[in-house]
Amino acid sequence: MKKFSLICLIVAMSVMLSSIAMAKPKQNPSGPPALVVNGTVIPACYQKINGQLRVVSDPGQCRPSEVPISLSSPPQPKTVFITSLTYVGAAIGGIAGADALCNTLAATVVPGLAGTYKAWISDDSMGPATTFTHNMGPYVNTHGDIIANDWIGLTSGVILKPILYDESGANLTPPTGGPIDVWTGTDPFGHPVVGQTCFSWTAVGVDGIQGLGMVTTPLWTMAPPPANCTGMAHLYCFEQ
Repeated sequence: MKKFSLICLIVAMSVMLSSIAMAKPKQNPSGPPALVVNGTVIPACYQKINGQLRVVSDPGQCRPSEVPISLSSPPQPKTVFITSLTYVGAAIGGIAGADALCNTLAATVVPGLAGTYKAWISDDSMGPATTFTHNMGPYVNTHGDIIANDWIGLTSGVILKPILYDESGANLTPPTGGPIDVWTGTDPFGHPVVGQTCFSWTAVGVDGIQGLGMVTTPLWTMAPPPANCTGMAHLYCFEQ
């Protein structure tokens, strides 16, 4: 009788342990559980919070940024262009002024470019890393080339294709093959290059960092030395 009871106890414990093992969620050994959104496996450092996917600002720490991405629809391509016009660095009018210049040019295209645009530009306190929506889909220039597969690719230091084209799809490469200078004040990770933003694009007295619109290396956004803020250069514009 005692032997029978012992066997029953062992069987019951085995069933209980199996149930616990089945109920326990599988964990990603390198971090939080991976998410699957519309059939796409999202890296572990993306975190689902209150029904939204938040992109981390520091992959090493897996901390979500302040910019949420909705899970309600698949990631969509975002258009990127270089302004056809050039601007005096000290007279851009800060980030808000640069954003307005981008949206004005986007609206001039017939038909106009859809969406709202922000300039890839930083002042001395913030830059695209905190002012942009971090797209999970590709960034595409107006020629149809994918310049980055997503926000992580965009801020990896190297892009896939040069931005190169303006709001109407025209190639801005000068006939002489010279550079396409673009005001940015921004490093390859989307952060400000503090002290090199033409006093946040409002005055002379310091210089401003430019990027080169015809390259894919980190020089696309940060090509030292900084330029005199009385000079003229283009802007990068990103659909949000």
